[in-house]
Amino acid sequence: MFRRNWEQGEGTVIDRREKRGGAVGGDASLMRFLVEVRPPSGQPFRLELGIPGFGGDFRAPMVGDVVKVLCSPDHAKARFDTSDPRLSWKVQREADKKVFDAELDKGNGDPSGGQ
Repeated sequence: MFRRNWEQGEGTVIDRREKRGGAVGGDASLMRFLVEVRPPSGQPFRLELGIPGFGGDFRAPMVGDVVKVLCSPDHAKARFDTSDPRLSWKVQREADKKVFDAELDKGNGDPSGGQ
């Protein structure tokens, strides 16, 4: 009776806000996102989403980002799909490290020492 059939959809972040009144230093749980959800079937809809779960590895999307969501179009409900690598700090750190290492290797590959 209370089960929803969650479908994989896509969402575009329209706005991103941090609600005030939280702990000093900012509390990630107060971050809210206005997302336009496009389910595979049915009409697009907009709703406010928060940080999923405890948000430990959650990388907050920026305005304009298109990310995966799980949605229930019949109920106009959705949540961020945490399996999306674009929403992972771990994946972002690994990508940043690869870019850094590539730049480092570029400088080390020059036999003249970069002069």
